[in-house]
Amino acid sequence: MIPSIIHYCWFGEKPIPSEYQQNINSWKEFFPKYEIKEWNENNYDVHCIPFSSEAYKVQKFAYVSDYARLKILYEHGGIYFDTDVEVIKNIDDILANGAWMGIEKHTSTPKNDDMVNIGIGFATEPYHPIIKEVMSFYENTHYIFPDGHMEQLPIVPIVTKILQKHGMPSKVNKPINIKGITIYPWDYFCPIEFMSNKLEITKNTRTIHHYSATWMSPKDKFMMWKGHFFRTNILGRGLKTIISILKNKVNNFR
Repeated sequence: MIPSIIHYCWFGEKPIPSEYQQNINSWKEFFPKYEIKEWNENNYDVHCIPFSSEAYKVQKFAYVSDYARLKILYEHGGIYFDTDVEVIKNIDDILANGAWMGIEKHTSTPKNDDMVNIGIGFATEPYHPIIKEVMSFYENTHYIFPDGHMEQLPIVPIVTKILQKHGMPSKVNKPINIKGITIYPWDYFCPIEFMSNKLEITKNTRTIHHYSATWMSPKDKFMMWKGHFFRTNILGRGLKTIISILKNKVNNFR
């Protein structure tokens, strides 16, 4: 049984922005009997492993949270949400099925494999072996390497690769149980597409992940959105125009 507690992380000792506080208020609305617990420098050891300690020293707090949320749910169980997650519908039926994770709506991944993002929310009982397996990745690596370069790999492909090793298919079109964790399609917990920011709510949608992407620098965010705009609005339209011209030429030739 999933413990009745919602965890979130807030490192860096700055006030929580109002838009994030509104998301937390949505948790309170749909989970009125749940404890909501903030984890920060005062109640969590950010230096518990080299990876998170190194990330904290250079103020990469999203990477500190990557390991923290795993460790917290492994030890305590419950639900985890990033602060940019808004709850819009009751999920009691989801919780009744036990541990869960969700697919991120992201059309630009290699081979278009579905990717699991635990930042959009996940829940588990304490001491789940899959959670421990993901923790082990961080426990055996560094954020800052001897040559000075920093690990920029987000948690999404790490979790996805481990679940695929245990049988998760490349496409998750319906809920599927992998080693005691039910993986839900994108429309349950992530109706916004990562690159286009397009929102597509369905009857299954329980939460909205608003994508603060705090692990990316402002420059990286700009380059990502610029690249997507070029592909979809310039290159995409250009290809459509070329195809249309070629079709007309073929028809005229006939």
